[in-house]
Amino acid sequence: MVNPMSSNGPVHQEMESLLSAAFPDANFVVSNDSAKHHGHAGDDGSGESHFSLTIEWAGFAGMIASRASAR
Repeated sequence: MVNPMSSNGPVHQEMESLLSAAFPDANFVVSNDSAKHHGHAGDDGSGESHFSLTIEWAGFAGMIASRASAR
């Protein structure tokens, strides 16, 4: 569920919108981790270059949990 009181940037907002549409009734948190990566490869200076996602959705029931990290 998206927090309507958040003041996130346009990339963050679009991610939340797309996730809400793709995973109806899911509980999720999109975290902007860009500040932790300031000056690293992939930091484009926008303040919206690195994110993490935690999601709980009934459609995942019975699936094996995994932790993935883009490199």
